[in-house]
Amino acid sequence: MTGYLRSIVILSIISGIIKAFFTDTGSNTKKYVNFLIGLIMVAVIISPLKDLRTKLNYAKDYINDFTNGIFTNEVIDKSNYIIIKSSKEKICEGIKEAVISKYNFDTRDIYVDIVMNTTEISAIKITGVNIILTNHASWSNVDEVKKYTENLVGVTVNVTRK
Repeated sequence: MTGYLRSIVILSIISGIIKAFFTDTGSNTKKYVNFLIGLIMVAVIISPLKDLRTKLNYAKDYINDFTNGIFTNEVIDKSNYIIIKSSKEKICEGIKEAVISKYNFDTRDIYVDIVMNTTEISAIKITGVNIILTNHASWSNVDEVKKYTENLVGVTVNVTRK
């Protein structure tokens, strides 16, 4: 930037000296000299715009490379895994809470796991539910828990005692 300002100052000084030499001559020469000095001054003032355009193109290319790099298969696969895992955890928690509130089980006496079809990430489907009843919950009616849970989730439920 200092070189840019220095060139404008030097050009201004040189143009002042040149104009001083042509003050005595005819008006036509003076007009041409002023016009030529004006063109040179405009060229010097505009010259950084070329560098700015180059830098903007470089920034645009960098941004495009960065945004295209974000959507790699590795990142998509990791995102899908996180979506599936968190969905499974939340669904299991919801089923567990519903069964606990219905049958008044202790939270340590029931384990819920679901089987999911995850081939299409935008349409994850529950294909089965597995419930394990332990301790106090294992004395409850397994068929009743199975029927309630199947009505709740709409898929086949396996209930076992441990």
